[in-house]
Amino acid sequence: MDFCNRFFYNYNFTLMDRNKSKRKVIDCRDLPDVNGCTLRISGKEKEVLTAAIRHSVEEHGHKYTAELKKQLKELLKDE
Repeated sequence: MDFCNRFFYNYNFTLMDRNKSKRKVIDCRDLPDVNGCTLRISGKEKEVLTAAIRHSVEEHGHKYTAELKKQLKELLKDE
């Protein structure tokens, strides 16, 4: 099972969770990019950050570092 299938298979919100947590979003269109990526990720902060890191590494060729995680976390916005 690939990452996307695992991510959505395990993604389980209840109505109470939706009301309690602030959703975050990160959008590749907000970043300078040579390949024109249009991916937008939204959800709970931890989920968005995890997916954004994986996307950055797998699709954009970045290396996973603490600095990458910090930079992506700073780019998260409230939805």
